[in-house]
Amino acid sequence: MGIGFGGGVVRRIPITSSLDITPEIGLLHRNLYGWKSDISDPNTGKTEEYLEDESEFVLSIVPVLTQFTPFEFPLYVAAGIQVDFPILAKLTTTIGSNEETKTYSRAGYDLGVIWGIGYNIAERFSFNFRSVIGLRSITGKRADSRTLTQYGLGVVFF
Repeated sequence: MGIGFGGGVVRRIPITSSLDITPEIGLLHRNLYGWKSDISDPNTGKTEEYLEDESEFVLSIVPVLTQFTPFEFPLYVAAGIQVDFPILAKLTTTIGSNEETKTYSRAGYDLGVIWGIGYNIAERFSFNFRSVIGLRSITGKRADSRTLTQYGLGVVFF
């Protein structure tokens, strides 16, 4: 797994004094995985470093994220659904000094469940931690059980 970054737009819709709905839309760049190994050529006995890196840009939509503030304290818990649409996925393979990058297509969308906690620093400003647990294979094939799990730290201005 790798590190990513992103940005987007969030709208906070108060339902009650302790319950908000916060839909959002964003653009993310994330590394799906990075792998490093050494390979040996059986003919020459020479060993070279083998690197593989998979990264992508995605359009991320959170249609429903419910934030619940159970006490007067500005700490909240959040839960919701996230749908990501890969825009550009790349796989880069490097063997020694030779590098090859290819664009490939993968699942049309990712679906995940969000859970998290946050702290409202001010009325329109918060800091949060969230995790998205993938519900769909990253290849879109039923036989493939690889799902995406994301962890994120964020700063939100409403």
